[in-house]
Amino acid sequence: MKKEKFEAKDSSNKVFLTINVSYPYFKGNSVVEKKLNKEYKEEVSQLKSMTKEFTDLKDLGIEDFKQTVDVKCKIVCNQKGVLSIREDIISSINGIGEEDDLVETRNYDLYTGKEIELKNIAKSSELDKAISIALKKKEAPTSKEELEEEIEEIKESEFTLSAKGVCFYYYGFDGEESSVETLVIPYPNTSTYKARFK
Repeated sequence: MKKEKFEAKDSSNKVFLTINVSYPYFKGNSVVEKKLNKEYKEEVSQLKSMTKEFTDLKDLGIEDFKQTVDVKCKIVCNQKGVLSIREDIISSINGIGEEDDLVETRNYDLYTGKEIELKNIAKSSELDKAISIALKKKEAPTSKEELEEEIEEIKESEFTLSAKGVCFYYYGFDGEESSVETLVIPYPNTSTYKARFK
């Protein structure tokens, strides 16, 4: 993993924005590795430019303001021709976490060089069934309508692949605030990825 740190300072040389980034760098020559290295380089450059574009917060009348943004990448899987990366984006102001914490993912099939979409893993009906079973184990049963709605929301969320199956990252709500929750389902029997991880 590579690590970078960028800071924005006000006119009195006080740091009011810190961006910490950790991201993978691939030494291979595959199409996917070259593509990801290029993407990460461009995105890190954009984050660095953010520190130069911010207006001096003191000029806006904001005192004692300090924001920290942490971008942490983790390779969840890099085997059997599957590369899955989870990226956590965590923002805090004056040490207090914000509700806009995000999880983003990247999934590639190294055999084909293509990005893996949910439709490439299994049929929609098979995913519905697997998600339904996993949800019922994790949560109290809900009405059929609520269950169907939650299944659709989960299918639209970010996901990673591993030997255990598909891990979804979706936003749950406990009545006060939202948080990122995970749900792991095994690969449906017809999935080509199930065969790969045997």
